[in-house]
Amino acid sequence: KQWYQRRVAITAGNLTQTTLSPFHFTMLEFLDLSFNQVSHSAILNIGLLQKLRVLKLSGNELKSLPVNMGYPIAGKEGKCFARFWALEELHLDNNHFCDISTFAILGTLRRLKYLNLSKNHVYCIPFLEAIGSGIRRNDFNEIGRGSKSNATTPESNG
Repeated sequence: KQWYQRRVAITAGNLTQTTLSPFHFTMLEFLDLSFNQVSHSAILNIGLLQKLRVLKLSGNELKSLPVNMGYPIAGKEGKCFARFWALEELHLDNNHFCDISTFAILGTLRRLKYLNLSKNHVYCIPFLEAIGSGIRRNDFNEIGRGSKSNATTPESNG
C-alpha cells in the first residue's frame, strides 16, 4: 500500500529507528523528526525517500552523520538507489556536531541549498571543493565562538 502524504512530522518523542519505506512513501517531500533520537541507520533509511526535499533533524543529540549518507546503495538484482537525491534543505540545529569532517559528508549532498547548523559546536566551516568523486579542503571560514551558524553550499550562492 502506498501513502500519499507530502508532509510528515513526528517531533519531541523517543523515536530512534524509522521504517519509512521509500516504496510506501513515494510522495513524501517534507519530514520533521526534530527532538527525537534518530540513529545513523534511520538516517540512511530516510535517505531512500526519493522525493524528500526538506529534512529536519533538529535536537536529535547527533554528534556525527553516517559517512555514506550521500552515496547510493546497491539493491537486489544489481539496482542502485540514490540517497538524499532530492534533498535541498537540511536542519541539523541543536545537536552536538563539532568535527569538521561533517562537512565532507554534507558535501556529498549535491542538491543541498540550505543547511542549518546553529546551536552546535561548530566554530569554523571549511571551504570544500568537489574533485571528481572526492572532496578537497581548501580554506577555513571562521565563525565567532558561540554564534549561530547557517551554511549553504557554494552552488546556492551562485
